[in-house]
Order: sequence, then structure tokens, then C-alpha cells
Amino acid sequence: MLGILFYAYGAPQSIDDVPAYFEHIIGRTPPSPMMENVTQQFKDLQTADPITLYAPRIAEALETVLNQDGANTVRVYNAYKHTAPFTDDAIQAARADGCTELLTLTVNPIYSASGGGSFHEEVAEKVTDMPVIPLKNYYEAASIVEMYARRVKAAYNFLPRDATKKVFYTVHSQIVDPERNAPYVAAFEAFAKLVSEQADVPDFEAVYRSGRKGWLDPDVKEAIRRDTAAGFDGFVTCELLSIVPDMESFFEIGRDCKVLCEELQVAFVQSEFIGDSFDGIMALANEIKQLHYAKI
Repeated sequence: MLGILFYAYGAPQSIDDVPAYFEHIIGRTPPSPMMENVTQQFKDLQTADPITLYAPRIAEALETVLNQDGANTVRVYNAYKHTAPFTDDAIQAARADGCTELLTLTVNPIYSASGGGSFHEEVAEKVTDMPVIPLKNYYEAASIVEMYARRVKAAYNFLPRDATKKVFYTVHSQIVDPERNAPYVAAFEAFAKLVSEQADVPDFEAVYRSGRKGWLDPDVKEAIRRDTAAGFDGFVTCELLSIVPDMESFFEIGRDCKVLCEELQVAFVQSEFIGDSFDGIMALANEIKQLHYAKI
């Protein structure tokens, strides 16, 4: 039986869980003003945390699709970095259910050694009694590119028809370290190019969010200001690091860019996240089949 460990950053089940969640992320108890600000951001969502909502539904949908023909048995387990169930919990559950091999899958189409990518190595190190198959850099798959291109094209077309338009693709910034950054940047830029070509978008750029001095740039908001001055008056943002919005990306390429574009009096549309959409589930299931279960 194949067990799929589906990894995401964390999934607080209640607003009461947010302090412990954030403490786990930063490794210490934060100052009260910082904690109050983080908690307020979760309240500002006006929904439950997006990862908490989407990740279990994605796991359930993948399990349903991959077991459709009855010829194979597949179980999908959620695993999180900063909340339960943690990686060890997911591994234990897979063993208890009788899984004989594991496949590791993250919410991140792009492999990042400092981010979700470390999950693949963590599982491989902890599980030595059965095969562990990593699904890395699945952004390269045609079906994945197509579902992103569909969303980018819809957002692009929704801008005013007479606007001079540009698409900004984003990922979380990293501390500048050329050797360590190189694979991450190359994958990000390649993904952005693939999606833009498929969506027939002529003007696009790979930029960053959550950065600061000494981190990879340009920042998406700085890029919007720069290109507004250059004559563009319609912008699309599209996050490529995760199929599911997290707290930072939800606000940074959505609300924050919207406010800036209103200030600059230019048009703005955010491209949809993949989430638990039908085409997203089918594309992920297809990649799992290609990697491991071609016979399904």
C-alpha cells in the first residue's frame, strides 16, 4: 500500500492556537505587540486559516481520485511543520495502516532546500524500512503549467482591455547567498516563463515578497511602483511557491498590492491560488501516477 505524506507549513485549528503556532515558527515567545499583530492578521482573514481549510481537502480528494479504479490502495496523510500532525505523526499513521512505501508531496511546486524541500530529506532520513519517493519540482509538468496559465490568463483578461499590462510572479524571498539561491531562483524563473508562454502573456517578471535588506529582490511592491512610472497601468500578481495561500502570501500579493495599486491609480487583479480545485487535484494525481502509479 502506498502512503502519500502531503506537507504544508502549519494548520492552526482555532484562533486560540495561533500563539503556540507562531511561537513554534520563531522558536521563542514573541513580544506581546508582535503576537497581537499576528493574531489580528488571522482575524482579518475573516475565514479559518487557508492551509487549515485546504490541506485536508486536498488530501481527501487525492486519496479519492487515486483509489478510483480499485486496483491500488493509496492513503494520503497530512503532515505539518509547525502544528500537529507533525511529520513523525504522519509517518507513524502510515506505518500503523500498513503502508509499504511512501511518497512525499508538498504544497510547493518549486523545490526549496530552506523551505518545504527539506521535508523530502527529513522523511527519507527517518524512514529506512520502506521506499520513499519524493515528488520534487512538479512545476515542470505540463498539467501543472496549464492550470496556472489558465488562472493567470483569466486574471490578465479581467484587467481593463486598454490597460498596459504586466504579470508579477512571486515567491518568498531568501537571504542572498548565490550558491544556495541558484536552484531556487532558476526553478522560479523557469516556472514563471513556462506559465507566461502558455498564457500568452508578453510582459512578466519574477519578483519576491517578504524580503528585507540583504534578501533577494526586487520586492513586488517596489516593482509595481517602478513599472507604473514606466507606463504600465494594469498588474496581475501570481504566487508560484505554494498551491495554497498562507498568511504572508494571502496579504502580501493580495491586499497589500491592491492598496498600493489604488494609491497609484492603476488596475490590479490577483491570480487565483490552486487550492483544492478540480483541475488542481487532477493535475497532482496525474503527476503521482506518472512518478509511481503509471498503471492507474
